[in-house]
Amino acid sequence: MNNVEAIILAGGKSTRMGTDKGELLLGEKTLLEHVEGALASAGLRVHLIEEDLVPACGPLSGIVTGFMISDATRLLFLSCDMPFVKTETISRLANSTDLLFAHSESGFGFPLVLTREEEPEVRSQIESGHRSIQALANRINPTPFSPSNPDEFFNVNTPADLDRARQLL
Repeated sequence: MNNVEAIILAGGKSTRMGTDKGELLLGEKTLLEHVEGALASAGLRVHLIEEDLVPACGPLSGIVTGFMISDATRLLFLSCDMPFVKTETISRLANSTDLLFAHSESGFGFPLVLTREEEPEVRSQIESGHRSIQALANRINPTPFSPSNPDEFFNVNTPADLDRARQLL
């Protein structure tokens, strides 16, 4: 898989949920365990980031931390609140040679694949105060990636989202 490692971002504040999202149960597993299971089935080495080494920069904090803790040439970033991501999709992302960002009607998001060459762009964006995934996507112009089932990249951010995830399960 061309020197790819997976990074699970689990260091956010979960302010909209009010509690640690990764530890929430969906069925018999936590949200985090759903993501870890899909990654394990894809055979990727996984790093779990529960505390960002560069604090207070939103998801870019986790991305920079991923670059700091991994020596892989390509990194696949996922958030811990994506319980429906499929092993087949992870494998396709890991085996691609493109810069890829999940894309939907609401814009770019996770999962995303970056190479070492994008680390300076991420750091520059943080320094400029633009801390969104959308702004990063605009800077590096990735290839948009959409799953065959839009629910696959569904993020559980609020109690209402958790209810919807339970219905989808």
